Amino acid sequence: MKKILISTLMLLSATVLLSACHASNDQTKHTNNETTIESSGKKVNVVSELGKTKTTDEFEITVKQAEIVDNPLNTDLGHSTLKVDVSAKNITNKEQSMGTGDFKIKDAEGNEYTFTSSDNNFGDVVQPGKTIDGSGYYSIPNDMKAGVIIYNPYESSSQQKWEAVFSKDDSSSASVSNEKTATSGLK
Repeated sequence: MKKILISTLMLLSATVLLSACHASNDQTKHTNNETTIESSGKKVNVVSELGKTKTTDEFEITVKQAEIVDNPLNTDLGHSTLKVDVSAKNITNKEQSMGTGDFKIKDAEGNEYTFTSSDNNFGDVVQPGKTIDGSGYYSIPNDMKAGVIIYNPYESSSQQKWEAVFSKDDSSSASVSNEKTATSGLK
């Protein structure tokens, strides 16, 4: 009986010790990807989810890039245009709609920004098993450098979020760093 009790205590101690080691490794990984930026006058911690694929009942969606671009059709004073590149695969057995209007941008204060005029906003009916690739254009404040990209189609309970740092289109080939996105203050 004494041997069983000692063996059980040793096994329990080893389990607790290994669990503690595993938890501290996860925390270190998370901390190493964080950076602090100032966006819309507020400092936020950032860890990017750009490039990450997320699933709803209808789609596997990847937000590939988010960059601030020139757009003469956006006439909102004090605002810039955010171009969001998306890839979405229809994972159902019936056609589904997907487009720019299904996404919005949210800042650290909870303000939401919707799409703006552009000749290149995407949207179409996607056949089962097929993928749509396109870009949506959104009007955001000039000083906004990070935010949450939210997929939430009209009259649907499906929703996914990607936290992101927005790059500036200094040339036609600028892209977003895949290591940074807001984790606190941007929910």
